[in-house]
Amino acid sequence: MIPDLRESGSPLRDAAPAGQSRSDGETDEAIRRRARLAWAVLLGSFALFLIALGGLIYGATWYRATSLSARDVVLDQIIGGTVLFQTEESIRESVASRGMALSEGDRIRTTGDGQALLSLPDGSVVRLWPNSLVQVRQARSSTYTEGQSVVVLGHLTGHIRIDVSVSPTLERRFEVQTPQGRALLREGSYRFDVGPQGTEMAVRTGSASVTAFTTTVEALRQERVIIERNAAPTVPMPAVRNLLENGDFRRGFTGWQIGSRNEEDGVPGQVQLVEEDGRYVARFRRTSSQKHGEAFIHQTINRDVRDETVLTVTFDARVTSHSLSGGGVLGTEYPLLVRVRYLDEFGSQTAIVRGLYTANPSGNPTTRGTLIPANQWMPVSVNLFDERTVQPRPAFLLWIEIEASGWEFESRVTGVQILAE
Repeated sequence: MIPDLRESGSPLRDAAPAGQSRSDGETDEAIRRRARLAWAVLLGSFALFLIALGGLIYGATWYRATSLSARDVVLDQIIGGTVLFQTEESIRESVASRGMALSEGDRIRTTGDGQALLSLPDGSVVRLWPNSLVQVRQARSSTYTEGQSVVVLGHLTGHIRIDVSVSPTLERRFEVQTPQGRALLREGSYRFDVGPQGTEMAVRTGSASVTAFTTTVEALRQERVIIERNAAPTVPMPAVRNLLENGDFRRGFTGWQIGSRNEEDGVPGQVQLVEEDGRYVARFRRTSSQKHGEAFIHQTINRDVRDETVLTVTFDARVTSHSLSGGGVLGTEYPLLVRVRYLDEFGSQTAIVRGLYTANPSGNPTTRGTLIPANQWMPVSVNLFDERTVQPRPAFLLWIEIEASGWEFESRVTGVQILAE
């Protein structure tokens, strides 16, 4: 006979769940808490594993997409003269050679007769004109993809032309840094001039964001921006600029040399500043003479114009009288003429001469002359890049003169400009 424990007064212990050990005095609630903790640790560990795995996959994907590798800039051509380079570590310059690779930090410099062409890793091209200095500050693109590229150039002095190609990557940052500011360039063609007075950037095609002193302006096609030292960039202005100083004579003859020369009878020509029709005018005058003499105003230019597509001399002229018929017996004595002296691309000097006259009763030669009405203001324009009338093409402008010559004459000029773009 089995004893009845209930009757004997012994306490009845609950059976422990299968697979779960029970310690003495442990309650069912404690066992359940311990089980929940174990599951929480297990699930948490699994979640952390998934997070770590996801982070590893994301990090690898992000690195693959954003990793950039340095690329070389190639000295593609030495167009002429001497070109020097300097690595970031060296303290002396060396003579550059065609085809050499420039790394980040390297500098390339052209001397007074030097020109160079750089090929950038994104397909863009930089042309350095004489006396220019450029540093490659960054040239990188995506290591594993075609996601992005970065080009940063330091333009320290001189004149350069940058033709920015279509971006080969989805994103690109093309930046030019100068001592006065910086410019972010998009696909297009840009001119940079850096000198003691500041930076001038002109857009032939494309657009650029120009920044200095926390101010940014947008320069569009055929616009230019100037950044003077310690100043914000100017508002965009037309890319066409005047290479002459004080052509309207508002500051008298500042910037000009005036005089009389080649007087065969000692009678000088006169150059005077007068005010007519609300503007200042240079008046040329010579009287009481029956022999040759010249009066002139002269301005030195000394500008390389090989990077220009437009080069035009403009001024307003008025011829009151002249005693010689047409341009004189040799066709060289005009009451008013413009003469521009220049060097061609081979270094040879030549001059462009255009004369004005109001009458030619004797039928003298006027090959370089133009007939205009007497005593009337007339606008005059001479295209210095006109291949039909100007050969060879100007490469470097030396100086300009406005001259009156002959026996007796009186003429006027104002608003003298040489427009370049």
